Amino acid sequence: MSERIAITVLTALGALLGHHGGDYLAQDDCMSAHKQHRTGQGRRELALHASTYAAAQAVTKWAFYRTAGVRVPWLAQLTGVVAEGVVHAVIDDGRLLARFAAIPGRQRDEHGARIGPTEAVPRPG
Repeated sequence: MSERIAITVLTALGALLGHHGGDYLAQDDCMSAHKQHRTGQGRRELALHASTYAAAQAVTKWAFYRTAGVRVPWLAQLTGVVAEGVVHAVIDDGRLLARFAAIPGRQRDEHGARIGPTEAVPRPG
């Protein structure tokens, strides 16, 4: 296996395990409860969660690289950690996803047909 493929596979596995570590082990109830609030505490909890999430990703991937004996430049790892932290903060903030979900035609009914902006899902019976 080439080193590039090994790095890709190790990164994917590290991301999967790091995601679980960051979202389920490192995130406490306070972060989870307040990270989408538009208050000072909510912004702090979101920043703390995104930071701990990124740290969990970084540690997990570093451990995978180290165990496999693969060298990944520290700047590449740092860039990945920053990108993951920012993207995770944007996702967990919720506003961008809410706007995306509100785009007409994005919703589908139980049969897969698109639901328009004013159409409703018919009620049975």
